[in-house]
Amino acid sequence: MVASASNTLRALGFYSLLLLSFLLVAHVCNAATVGIIRIMADGETTLYSPHRLSTFDEVHFQYTDKIDLPRCCQKRSGAAFTWLAADEAALDALRGETLFKYRLSSPLPNANSAPFMAIAVIGDHLQIEQAADYSLHVKSSNLQQTINACTSQEGFHVIENYHSKVISDLYFSLGYAIAKPTCTATKEDQ
Repeated sequence: MVASASNTLRALGFYSLLLLSFLLVAHVCNAATVGIIRIMADGETTLYSPHRLSTFDEVHFQYTDKIDLPRCCQKRSGAAFTWLAADEAALDALRGETLFKYRLSSPLPNANSAPFMAIAVIGDHLQIEQAADYSLHVKSSNLQQTINACTSQEGFHVIENYHSKVISDLYFSLGYAIAKPTCTATKEDQ
């Protein structure tokens, strides 16, 4: 009887530890993932993300207004995106990995004749505020993030900061030189 009770307590301890571990992982994973959104003149919309997209994910992204300025934010479910073959032009600059590529199933209106690139944020239950044209403040239940977009000598960057430290730098090569880059320092420039 004593051995049986001891085994039961060990089993309960194991399951409690397992449940606690699951809750901790779920809490930590509640952080948002950053991405790059590209809207072509014809409205074709492409998302680049460092992680696989789930059909249950919420994708929030900036869109262009009539004078080509980014506005915050449109939202679509992950189910609205279709996975495509990776594009070598889109990289996680800190890790040197190619980004996943997705196309939005229905085109978005783009009031401009030029392609538009901006910030995407993937996550559930997020509060997103536009701080400036290419800057977002993102709050989840346990984390506050600042996400900025800028251009370097030949590309577009989405940079995520946490406590003034760069924790993510997504890069899309434009294939041509930028006359006036707006990034202060990126891995590409170092």
